[in-house]
Amino acid sequence: MRTIARRAFCVTHQPIFEFLPGMTVPPDDPPLPCGYELVYPYTLAGPEALELFPDAAKTYKHLCRWVERGARIAVIAVEGKIAHHCVVHTGRTASLSCAPNSLALVEGQICVKYAETPPAERGKGLWPAALRGIVRHERSQEGFAGALTWTMSDNVASMRGMVKAGFVYQKSARVISVGAGRVWYSCRFYVAEAPPLK
Repeated sequence: MRTIARRAFCVTHQPIFEFLPGMTVPPDDPPLPCGYELVYPYTLAGPEALELFPDAAKTYKHLCRWVERGARIAVIAVEGKIAHHCVVHTGRTASLSCAPNSLALVEGQICVKYAETPPAERGKGLWPAALRGIVRHERSQEGFAGALTWTMSDNVASMRGMVKAGFVYQKSARVISVGAGRVWYSCRFYVAEAPPLK
C-alpha cells in the first residue's frame, strides 16, 4: 500500500470461488473435531454474547452490522466459545475487500465472506467444514442458485479450504482503491487466469 498526499492507494488481487447448484458437497473428511459444532444460521444473542467471540467487541459489532443488512451468520462453537465464524450474504450484491457492493448475486445465490478463525483453532478444518454445512443447508431451501466466496491471493490456506468444501475457481478480481479514513473510492475489473491453486 502506498500513501500519496495523506491518501492511501492499494491494489488487491482477490480470487473468487463458486459452488454451482448441480455440484456435489464433499464428505466431511476429516469431520469436525470432537466437541465442535456448526451452528447455522446462528442468532446473535445480544451484548452478553460478546465474550464468546475472539476480539469480542470489534467482532460482535461487525457481525451485528451485517445482520442488520440481511446477512446470516455461521459459527463453529466449542466449550461455549466461538472457534470460527463467517458471514453469509444474501442480498443482490456482496462486497469484495475495499470495494463495497461490487459482487453481483443472482436471486437465490449467496456469498460467504469475512471468515475468521483464531490462530489457536487453525489447521482443524473448520473453514471447509463451515462452507460444507452452509451449502448443505442452503441447497435444501427452495430456489438455491449457488454460492460464491473469495479471499486474498496470498491466503493459500483459505483457498485450499474452499477447494476441500467443493468450491471451484471462477475468476479473479483486481481492485484498485484510493481513500483516507472512512472515505474510499474503488474500481475493479475481472480477469480469467490460471487458478491460484493446482
